[in-house]
Amino acid sequence: MAVAVPSFDEKPKKKGLLVKAEEAAAEVKDAVVEKVKERADELVIETRQEAREERPEVPEFDMAAIKAAIEARLKHKDGPTEISLETGKVIPGAEERRERKGPGLERVPSGVPGLDSEIEGGFVKHSINLVTGSPGAGKTIFATQFLMSGIRANEPGLYISFEEKKENFYKYMLQFGWDLEKYEKEGKFMFIRYSPEQVHKLLTEGGGMVDSVVRKLGAKRLCIDSISAFTLLFKDELSAREALLGLFDLLEAWGATTILTAEQEAEPEKHQPSVVEFEVDSVISLYNFRRKNIRQRVAEIIKMRGTQFAQKVFPIKIGDDGLMFYPEEAAF
Repeated sequence: MAVAVPSFDEKPKKKGLLVKAEEAAAEVKDAVVEKVKERADELVIETRQEAREERPEVPEFDMAAIKAAIEARLKHKDGPTEISLETGKVIPGAEERRERKGPGLERVPSGVPGLDSEIEGGFVKHSINLVTGSPGAGKTIFATQFLMSGIRANEPGLYISFEEKKENFYKYMLQFGWDLEKYEKEGKFMFIRYSPEQVHKLLTEGGGMVDSVVRKLGAKRLCIDSISAFTLLFKDELSAREALLGLFDLLEAWGATTILTAEQEAEPEKHQPSVVEFEVDSVISLYNFRRKNIRQRVAEIIKMRGTQFAQKVFPIKIGDDGLMFYPEEAAF
């Protein structure tokens, strides 16, 4: 029986069909990709349009108010910013706060050995003070030591933390002999763990629960650890500055002397001043340098309104009793 042998003409025919199929698939792929790109472009346009619709109208600047604020600021060069460049209006409370902080006001001891002799006896009463440093520099120890100094002087203290759990905080502070649980039971100390969002909400509520705690406790000293998290809530520096001024007015209405802590770069030359540093009454920076195989702790007083202070770098140490300054020793 004869076997049918395919002719050589059939192979090119099959190959041609395969090529056509591949070309058709490529055309479909190109069409799908083009459609996806078109839809992506449409979504981008829609998103931008929605953003424009949601964007609040920018109010007109009050040029007369700006001029008046600039003239006032020139008369008090070290005072806080009084004008919102976003709204063009004077920020309420800033001028009143400055007037309350003239020279010769009562001092509040820091509780840190070696420091008060360098800052005319302590912080200005009712002032707002910033302690900055990298992780492990001693900010929390400084703040707690300040509160402990008040507790010993019958000045109750309130500690507001954005990160630390109460149990861990109490445990860590016990290593310095500070039994905060005991003082809490005695009505001399209170620890509140708050989120930055909750603190922001307090501004619209006039203090809310914290106001009740402060008044019930009779708090004379207060710490917020750390203010860095609070400033991150705002879209720009101007919004953060206005919110800070609102928070500071609230703190002063409570009649407390306050310590704020904030994160900063470990190396001073890399540090960029934050909006907080411009508005507070004083800034003390703590550093924890690595020099070859050892760590060296030092501190620097960056600014302190109404206070004569040594413009130098101080050696500091953290020991069994907390933080200590050594003003008579050379740092390096």
